[in-house]
Order: sequence, then C-alpha cells, then structure tokens
Amino acid sequence: MADLLTKEDHQLVPGLAEPWLSIFFDAANSAVGRLAPCLTGAGADSGRRAEAKLIVLRAIERVRQTPEFARSQTAGPFSVTYITSGRGVLDKEDRAALAALCESAPSSGARGSFPDPDCYDRLFVRPRPVRGL
Repeated sequence: MADLLTKEDHQLVPGLAEPWLSIFFDAANSAVGRLAPCLTGAGADSGRRAEAKLIVLRAIERVRQTPEFARSQTAGPFSVTYITSGRGVLDKEDRAALAALCESAPSSGARGSFPDPDCYDRLFVRPRPVRGL
C-alpha cells in the first residue's frame, strides 16, 4: 500500500515544522486509506491520486491557518466561524470528495430504497360526458 503523501511532498506545506508535519501527513494518509482505498493500491490512477492530493493538502492548509481554539471570529462587519476546530484534518466535504474518487460509476440520481410510487392514472383520464342534464 502506497501512501498518498510522501516525504517528497513535505515541501508542499511550507512553514509547518516537525513533528506536526509528520502528524498531519500520517493522519491524512490514514484517512485516505480508509475513505478511498483505491488510491493507495498498486495500480491507482495517477489523475485521481492528484485530485486526492489536492483535497488533502488544501485541508491541511485550512487547518493550519485556523487560529487555535477558534470557533468564531468577528472583525468589523465580517464574521467567520471555523468548523475545523477539534475535528481532525478532513471535514465532511473532504471525506465525501475522497470517497467519490473511488466510485466506479458516476452518480445518476438518488440511491437507496424507496417505496413504490402512487398511481396517478385517474388524474389523466378523459372526463365522460354527463347525461340527463
């Protein structure tokens, strides 16, 4: 199993020193191994690996730029709420994007178990003429 982020990728996150760099990379590689196992195999598609690397590096940079223990910040009329505080490297959207990279067929609509639809044929029946009026 090949890691998505390797030692050569350390230069892609400037300003992040050890031991944090290794911790972030180990956590990201672990998440990718669980969420998108097709990206860590021997015959992994290089294009999908590049997309995953972009998702993961962007997530690392987002967490790195988030002030410690910040849940919200207000400066003048602008307000920002950080959702990454205490939730690890990848957020919900990152996890979904990584999992979607391994789906073989593109999503073509709703997936799941749905009840049979109601019959609406009676709504489209031609009205019969009324006799005797």
